[in-house]
Formats: sequence, structure tokens, C-alpha cells
Amino acid sequence: MSGQAVRAAFRSLCSGRPSGRFLGFSGLCAGQPSGWFFSFQYYLCYILLTGMPYHRRNTRLPPDHYLGLRTYFVTICCDRRRPHLNSPGFAERVSVLLHEGVSNHFFLLHAFCIMPDHLHLLAEGTQPLSNLREFIRLFKQHTAFEFRRSSPTRLWEKSYYDYVLRPSDTIEAVACYIWWNPVRKRLCSLPQDFPFTGSQTIDWMKHSALPTDWTAPWKGATPA
Repeated sequence: MSGQAVRAAFRSLCSGRPSGRFLGFSGLCAGQPSGWFFSFQYYLCYILLTGMPYHRRNTRLPPDHYLGLRTYFVTICCDRRRPHLNSPGFAERVSVLLHEGVSNHFFLLHAFCIMPDHLHLLAEGTQPLSNLREFIRLFKQHTAFEFRRSSPTRLWEKSYYDYVLRPSDTIEAVACYIWWNPVRKRLCSLPQDFPFTGSQTIDWMKHSALPTDWTAPWKGATPA
């Protein structure tokens, strides 16, 4: 839908006299939505006009792919990519909860980086019952609870990105991709200069000396 059409819809709806193709909105309010209201174009318009939070399409693998001795690269974005993690105090608290989460759910944290509007982590399950989905669910829940103490807004997008490492993916290469994220975003000159990054298992100060050719599988479709 064009910007002109969206603006026309907004004026029509705000006037209380929707006309033409936007009559479906008045029908919805009256409990009688017309059939075309559920069209994809109008759904997009409705999101723009109401400010409904953006929920990324669920692309999860079958549940068994998130159990056991696997290694995962995960990216979690703030709602609407707002810089909710820009506060040093809150970023530090998120780091503490992240380390608590990997410990409680039997993961090793090979690498992490808490950016202003998203975070990356590289975690490896250490037991057959290590459950990535449960770990991420509770981590998001706990950090969102902390965030709500100081802000009424939503902290995270509903979903997140995950990638199960293949045999051809080396842990060090993926970790370097994570550590170099602040440099790519021009937040610092070297990975070591960024305060909210690190590793439980790797001498990351040494291994992050040079950037890597590895890149996120979804790069180009989403911010790095």
C-alpha cells in the first residue's frame, strides 16, 4: 500500500467517516467486519495506524532441534529496534541475567555482545536436556521484568533469530563475528574497547584480534 493510501486511510479513520475501501474499519468497530478487512494490505495499514508491536514471523525448527549438545548463534532484537540496551546500568544487568541463564540451563557461553538495540550470543548445550528455547524464553522474561521497573514500553520483539552451527562453522569464527559487531556499527575502534561483550570459554581478547569472514545466515534481511 502506498504512503498516499495510508495517509488517506488515517484521515478517513480519524474523521469518523471512513469511506470506500476503508468502510471495513467502521464495520469492525460495530462488530460487523467486512470480508476484505482481513486482506493483507489492510492488515499492514491497521498495524501502521494502531502502532501494534511488530512480531517477527515464527521460523522455529522442530522442538528437538533445540535440545541437547548443540551450539547456537542467537540474535534477540529490542522491540521496534529501539535502543533500550543503551543504558550502561541496564546493559550490565542484562549481562548478569544472561550469565545466570546459561548456568541454570546447562549452556556454555562462548561469546556475547549486548548492543544498544539487540544482542548476540553463542551458546553450547552441555547436557542432553539443555533446552535453548526454554533458556531464551526465561531470559527474555526476566530481563523484560527488570526493564518494566523503569519503562512502560516493551523490551523485546516477540521472536528472535537462531542458527544451529553446522560442522563447517567454527566456534571461533562465529564468536569473532559477534565480538566485531560494535566495530562494524562504529561504536568503537576495536572489539576490546566495547564494555558489554566477552566469553566464558575463549580468551576473546586474543582471538578477536582479527575480523572473520563468517557472517550471519540472515544478513541482508535484518540488521547485524
